[in-house]
Amino acid sequence: MFFKKIAIVVFAMSFAFSTACSNGSEKSNTETKDVASATLNAEAPATAKSVFQIKTSTIGDQVLPDFTWEENGITIKFSDYIKDKVVFINFWGTWCPPCRAEIPYIIQLQKEFKDKDFVVVGFALERSPDASNVQKFSDAKGINYINFMASRTDKTAMEIVGHFGQINAVPTTMIFNKKGEKVETIVGGRDYKSFKASIEKAM
Repeated sequence: MFFKKIAIVVFAMSFAFSTACSNGSEKSNTETKDVASATLNAEAPATAKSVFQIKTSTIGDQVLPDFTWEENGITIKFSDYIKDKVVFINFWGTWCPPCRAEIPYIIQLQKEFKDKDFVVVGFALERSPDASNVQKFSDAKGINYINFMASRTDKTAMEIVGHFGQINAVPTTMIFNKKGEKVETIVGGRDYKSFKASIEKAM
C-alpha cells in the first residue's frame, strides 16, 4: 500500500512538471529541446509584426485590464481589440517546452475560430524586454496571433500580468466569454481537443 501511494505521488509530480514550467525557471532556447519543432516548422512563417510592447495601461476594477500598444503608427486599445469576442489568453515563454508544444494547437484554433468572434492573445514572459527575439521566434514558428512582451523589467507589463492573478507556471491559459467574464483557467499544457471544448463552452 505504501509503495502504491509513493507511485501515485511520483506520477502526479512527473505529470505536473511535464505539462508546465515554473515561472521562475527560465532557460535559454539552447538549453531546452523544441519538442514541437517538426509540427511548427510546417506552418507558414508570419509576414507582419505580431509582437508588441505595451505602452500605457489602465488598471481598474474590470476583470480584463485595458492597455494600449502602437501598430503601424496607430495607437490601439486592448478593450477595442477584444470587444464582443471570446478571448483566449495564453501566458507562455519561448524558453518553456510545454509552451512550445501546445503552440501548434493554438495556431490551429486561431485559424478555425477567427471568423467566429474569437481572438487569441499571448503574453510572452521573457527575461529580456527585447521584442525582436520573440518576433523572430513567432515568425519561425508561424504564430498567427498577437503577442505582448511581459519582461520582468517592464513595470507596466508586469502590472497587466499581475491583474490577471498570480501566474506561478507557464503555460497558463485563461478563457473569457464575450461579456468579459473569466470562464476557465488552465494551468499546464493542453491538446487541441481540450482547448476546443473549452472555447466552445465559452461561446
